Amino acid sequence: SIFDLANHLVDASNPATAGSTVQIYCTGLGTVSNQPASGVAAPGNPLSLTSKVPTVSIGNTAAQVLFSGLVPGLVGVNQLNVVVPAVYANSRGPATPVGISLGIIGSNTVTMAVQRGTEGTLRMNGTFMRTQTGALNHPRGHDLAR
Repeated sequence: SIFDLANHLVDASNPATAGSTVQIYCTGLGTVSNQPASGVAAPGNPLSLTSKVPTVSIGNTAAQVLFSGLVPGLVGVNQLNVVVPAVYANSRGPATPVGISLGIIGSNTVTMAVQRGTEGTLRMNGTFMRTQTGALNHPRGHDLAR
C-alpha cells in the first residue's frame, strides 16, 4: 500500500505529486536495528531501521528514500518514506510503476497514481525551462531533446 503523509491512500482520486513524500508499506527488507522479538510489534523509540536502505524507483526514476524501517506498533511490516521524483510525462498517470530493490533482489512492480501536470521550471544557466510535456525548451523557441 502507498499513502500520502496525511495517511490517505494514493490512488487516481488522490495522486501523488512530484516532490511530495509518500509512505510505502511492504515486507521483506531484511534485518533491522533494535530488532523486536519474533511476533512482537516494532517499538516506536528507538525506531527499528533497516540495516541496508533499499533503492526505490517511481516511473523508472530513482526516488530519495528518507526512512526505511519497521512500522512502530506492527509486526513485521516495513515502511519506506520516499520523495516522488519529477518523472517524464509519459510515465506519469494512474499507473506509474514503482519498484523496490535491495542489492540484486527486486520486488514485483506495483503502480501508483502520480499527478499529470507541469514539471515546474528547470533552470540551467537561467535559460531553459521544462514544459508540460517534459521537453526542454529554450526561451527563444529552440526545442531540445530530453
